[in-house]
Amino acid sequence: AEYPGFFASRRNYDIGQGVDSSGIWRSGVLEASWRIGGSSTAELAAIKIMKQDPDIQLVRASAVKTFGNTSRLPDNADVHFQGEDPDEGPITRYTVVTNATREPPRKAVG
Repeated sequence: AEYPGFFASRRNYDIGQGVDSSGIWRSGVLEASWRIGGSSTAELAAIKIMKQDPDIQLVRASAVKTFGNTSRLPDNADVHFQGEDPDEGPITRYTVVTNATREPPRKAVG
């Protein structure tokens, strides 16, 4: 390996998905970010899980920011902030892990 012991904790892709006006499913990468710097709370949650269990192959986690009064959060939400922002109004920020598996990711069939 070019950089022995290197662990890339910051690989981030913004994805857009949906059905176009013809009814065809479309997906696209809006932004790819591979940089040194602060990790999102989702990345930190995934790293923590993978360090606790090195056999974990895939973690699905989300860093969520909601606006307005949030009455119901996921049971496993790790809430970082829930309060009133002077400019934005009520905001809730939390991290949620939806999946962690020892199975390798499946390749898309297409």
